[in-house]
Amino acid sequence: MVGFSDAWFYTRYPTFSDMIVPGAKRLKNFELESSLLEKLLTEAQLDNIESPNGVKRVSQAVSISV
Repeated sequence: MVGFSDAWFYTRYPTFSDMIVPGAKRLKNFELESSLLEKLLTEAQLDNIESPNGVKRVSQAVSISV
């Protein structure tokens, strides 16, 4: 096994052992969407922070392709 420990495998196996391919793909899409939303939230929070000299941060355009 590469990438995770035996303990991780045996604790998660009962949960995911009966998952079929569409379910796994759906889970992966949710994980990707979640990471994108976390990034967008972080960017939005950084946009609201003012620098010490009173100038707001200029945001960059983010392209979303899901």
